[in-house]
Amino acid sequence: MLTSYDLLVGLALLHERNKHQKAAISGWGGVLAQVANKKVLVERDCLKEIVSSEKVTRVIDHRRWLVGLMSYEGAIIPLVELRMLMNEENPTLGLKDRSVVVISQQNGNIGLLVDKVIGSCDYWSDDTELSDIRVSEKGFDKVSFSYKKEKIEVFDIEELAATIGIRREVVNATA
Repeated sequence: MLTSYDLLVGLALLHERNKHQKAAISGWGGVLAQVANKKVLVERDCLKEIVSSEKVTRVIDHRRWLVGLMSYEGAIIPLVELRMLMNEENPTLGLKDRSVVVISQQNGNIGLLVDKVIGSCDYWSDDTELSDIRVSEKGFDKVSFSYKKEKIEVFDIEELAATIGIRREVVNATA
């Protein structure tokens, strides 16, 4: 017969094993979108909403990636053409039948113009279909991997914000 001490030790060991397993299994989840011939995953923690591109006001600007402005939650946000920033072919497809993924980052919201939204997806590092995990040193993908022989890029929102000049660097002033 087990004593109460044995039960407590067993529970503690089970808790430690579960904690270790949770730490070992990681993953990425969010909205999977098509941008030209790439599949891009926008993680859930920065995702605000997916809207149609019908309510966009076009702008003419020297920054070719800025295709328009749109109203979102009472604020005007920039609409970024991901094809242009990712150096993909035919960056000016227009707005018809495309989607806007609204993301939140440190200094506000940004609209990302994507070709289409594929759906909500979760990818776990212990999945046997997932392979070739790479942490990116440059570009807008912080991680890329293959899933069922398709390359998926996990979008780096902070890198995007820095590239288009939305993220402001905080400068420490010393007296």
